[in-house]
Amino acid sequence: MNKKILILGTLGLVLLGGGGGAYYMFGMKKAPDQKAEPAAVLKPPPVFVQMDQMSIPILRGDRVNAYYFVAVSLQVADEAKRTIVDDRMPLIKDAFLREVYMHSAMRSDAPDSLDFDALKQRFMKLAQQILGPGVVDDVLITRAIKAVG
Repeated sequence: MNKKILILGTLGLVLLGGGGGAYYMFGMKKAPDQKAEPAAVLKPPPVFVQMDQMSIPILRGDRVNAYYFVAVSLQVADEAKRTIVDDRMPLIKDAFLREVYMHSAMRSDAPDSLDFDALKQRFMKLAQQILGPGVVDDVLITRAIKAVG
């Protein structure tokens, strides 16, 4: 009988302790003298300017072996910068196409694979040269399809 009372008493203390801990963690309200945390200032979502699809040749020697058809988007901070990009889009397209036709866009260790990182860096550099620094935040390659034929 003493064992049952001891077990029930211990169980009751554990339950009371757990309930008190839960109340302390979840149920207590902040004291009125504590200030609520300031709301985080949200940046507006970026704006994406989608470019026309472009084709990138895969060369074997002097011959075109295949093409990559690539979709590119330019990330800008707001609509004002989108307008700047839209106004100069013909110059951007021209520069990007000249870049992929004059210099290989393929990886050196896998000549049939597009070098996405190097291509993004080259496109970003061209965008900054045409539009000025700070207009384009990122160049995104959103689709790349290889076509053999």
